[in-house]
Amino acid sequence: MRQLRASKITLFKDFAEFLSFRDRRRVVLGVLVSSVTGTFYWLMPAVIRWWFFYVYAGLTGLFIASQATLFVKLAGTNISFLFSRGKYKRIPYLDPEVDALARRMGIGTKVKVFATDDPRVKASTNPFTSTIYFSAEWLRGLLSKSEILGVFGHEFGHITRIKQFVIEIILAVVLSYAFAWGLYFFTVFVLSTALLALVFNVAEIAIAMLLVNFVCWRAEYRSDKESAKVNGPEGLISVFQLIGEPNDGSETHPPSLKRIRRLEGEFPSTV
Repeated sequence: MRQLRASKITLFKDFAEFLSFRDRRRVVLGVLVSSVTGTFYWLMPAVIRWWFFYVYAGLTGLFIASQATLFVKLAGTNISFLFSRGKYKRIPYLDPEVDALARRMGIGTKVKVFATDDPRVKASTNPFTSTIYFSAEWLRGLLSKSEILGVFGHEFGHITRIKQFVIEIILAVVLSYAFAWGLYFFTVFVLSTALLALVFNVAEIAIAMLLVNFVCWRAEYRSDKESAKVNGPEGLISVFQLIGEPNDGSETHPPSLKRIRRLEGEFPSTV
């Protein structure tokens, strides 16, 4: 019981930390707040409705613009990667230490590891096919062997935790739908309009994106921990210091400084 309570506290702390980054998240929260307020749109005085309409439209525009930038970037990267696959060689990476690491982390399937000269790739994993790509530059002395194994341990962590990740993504989508349905429930006696439909849709999309991003952050933290359990945290910390995420992180990855501090806190005797 005590362990379950500690887990819930950690979850809330992680979410509070997650919300402390990025103006984009502030915009999403603003849309959520305005969406809830918008359910009472037709109960507002005419002057307040007029102001609310412009504020809500502005927040919605900022939200769409900020998220569109992310999706355009992701789409551009994926399309570019698809059309340039033949341009860069994929070199199978065979190493008994990597195979031993996979076994120690409980991976039953054969993991396929490839080095690539594609400058866009540092380390990327498809957990559904147990395939890992990493930068061939690592093999030219950029990273030491312990650092490479630390990164592989992190990527293997994504493979071992894929079921949990999928379940959490599904829960995020379900919770966002339940949130939007709740808005509908509280406006059931209000005349249904296109504006209210927009309120529900924007609220659902906003909270889904927020929760999916949070799930991705949690998955990264978990994979860091899985790697540190087997390899120790030193190699992974060294990699974060060298080629880590920006200070405010990204939509899918926490900032390197936070990841380093978490590893140092969870494995103090080995740092």
